[in-house]
Amino acid sequence: MRRQELIRQQPRSTQRVSMAASQRVVRAQTFEGDASFAHFELFGLITAGRDTGNLIFERERSSSTFASRPTFCTQQPAWR
Repeated sequence: MRRQELIRQQPRSTQRVSMAASQRVVRAQTFEGDASFAHFELFGLITAGRDTGNLIFERERSSSTFASRPTFCTQQPAWR
């Protein structure tokens, strides 16, 4: 929605919108064993924007998304 709002206001906007989401999920199946857990977490990162040519948007966002991944993966979720 944020990117759509930007496009409505300025159709040629190159401004980027980045979002992240984290969700705790419960498995329906039963698992046994010390290394098996009923709960796990899904995490997603997304960026929307306009490429300015020569795949610049894709290259910049791919590298910055993967660079931020270790930070997110090493932090403890709030529910733990």
